[in-house]
Amino acid sequence: MRPDGNFHITLLALDEGHAILIRTPHGQTYLLNGAASGCNLAALLDRKLSPFDQNLEGLIITEPQSTPINGLDFLAEQMGVEQVLWGVDVPANATTRRLENLLHQAGASSRVLEDGQVFQLEPGLFIEVLKSGEEGTALFLRNGDFSMLIPGGVTPESLQSVSKPSSATLLIMDKNDLVAARLEDWNK
Repeated sequence: MRPDGNFHITLLALDEGHAILIRTPHGQTYLLNGAASGCNLAALLDRKLSPFDQNLEGLIITEPQSTPINGLDFLAEQMGVEQVLWGVDVPANATTRRLENLLHQAGASSRVLEDGQVFQLEPGLFIEVLKSGEEGTALFLRNGDFSMLIPGGVTPESLQSVSKPSSATLLIMDKNDLVAARLEDWNK
């Protein structure tokens, strides 16, 4: 897919949760989280990415559970990944260690996300790390007037202690986020 100057967010619905594909106005591609099945995730990405550009500028992992990370091994072998932003402690479990080693061998750079960090993906497009810890990593993505909160396993109570940006245009949640809190709790 050629850059079209627009910002695209694609929610990849998977049986075991969700992953988010982000395509920037300049054509960079980022994948947020993964899936238990690398084959299912790869099939969804194949439909969204150009067959001539099977590369991810970034892979962002926000949740510590190993299940959504399991399929990323397969994906890392099939696609190029330039950098990994870890919202979890890499030695947290064998799955994250295996994925980190595989990506490192493929030449991907790696960083651990910390509270308060802001990454500029390209001019005008930012990801801010609101909170990162054992429960997961909450991110706030901004592009012009659009903003998106991704709780990443972090509860609204945990976010009370951090300086939050203005309200989000879009709130991306999975069933675990709704188990941890009611929808009304996120609107405060």
